[in-house]
This record gives sequence, C-alpha cells and structure tokens, in this order.
Amino acid sequence: MIAEPEDFVVERRRRPRRPVANAARLRPNDWSATQVDMVDISEDGFRAAGEVLFRIGHYASLQVPGIGWVEAQIVWQARGQFGARFVTSIDLTRCAWTQGSREAA
Repeated sequence: MIAEPEDFVVERRRRPRRPVANAARLRPNDWSATQVDMVDISEDGFRAAGEVLFRIGHYASLQVPGIGWVEAQIVWQARGQFGARFVTSIDLTRCAWTQGSREAA
C-alpha cells in the first residue's frame, strides 16, 4: 500500500531549548518595562511567565544578559505563560543565562 501525502507527519525542527530560572525585563512598548520569569530560551525564541497580556503577533523586547535588548514577536499565550520568536536569532554562547550564571537581567 502506498501512503498518501496526508499520511506523513511533518515535524517542525526546533533548536534545543535551555531551561532558565531567572527574572528578566521585558518591554512591551517604547515607554514601559515589566518583569517576567524566564522558563526557557533557544537561539530562536523564549518562553516566560508573567502577568502580561499580549495579542498574538505583538512585538516586545527582552533584555538578555550578555546580549542586550532583543526584539521578539509573541507567538502564543496560555495559562500565565507566553512564547516569542526572536526577530533575529541570538548566539546563546553570549547569553549569561546559558553559561551557568544566575544573574538576573
């Protein structure tokens, strides 16, 4: 029996995520900043928790220690957490969170 195209599952490859247990500053706009709790990070994006509400597609900037402010687009939000994709991938070797540092942003 030959499988039809709809029988194949396409797996979206993601870069490895690294757990992060640090507070971070997030700027949802040009005039304010708020604190969020980081959950994980990859070269392409991050997941965080906090009392912020976003519209999917909204842009925000995350302060990443060792790198600086990085612009990201919110891609999902549920149960007090949200995920975002960086506009430009970051180099995790420069990120203090992934170098064993417990320093907050």
